[in-house]
Order: sequence, then structure tokens, then C-alpha cells
Amino acid sequence: MHRAVLIELGARSLREVQRSRHRVLEAMQVQTWDQGRCLGGRPPYGYQLVEIGPHPNPAHARWARNCPASRQIR
Repeated sequence: MHRAVLIELGARSLREVQRSRHRVLEAMQVQTWDQGRCLGGRPPYGYQLVEIGPHPNPAHARWARNCPASRQIR
């Protein structure tokens, strides 16, 4: 009986973690699209972003063109 209770509590905890993760990720995506940014954040401390030319993978390059931030730059 004790083991069944612990298993049930573990299952409920896992469901709560999954629901929270889904809710937070969804909110982050909506917020970034509303602000005209893409997920990824700032570069780590000490790194600097530089332009290196077109993306080597055309499929990924098309995905980046759909980002609102890329539309604002052009």
C-alpha cells in the first residue's frame, strides 16, 4: 500500500513538471514573437556576434527568415 502511494505521488509530480514545462515554453514563444525576437537570448559573456554570411543549410536559412526579428533588420 505504501509503495502504491509513493508511485502515485511520483506520477502526479511528473505530470505537474510536464504541464509546467509546456506552459512556460509556450509563454516564452508567445512573448518572443510579440516582442519581435527569436529564442536564443544573448550571447554568453565574452562572446561577440559576427556576420559570417549566408547559412550553409538552406532549410535552416528559410526557417530563420520567418523570424520577426529578421524581418525588422531588412
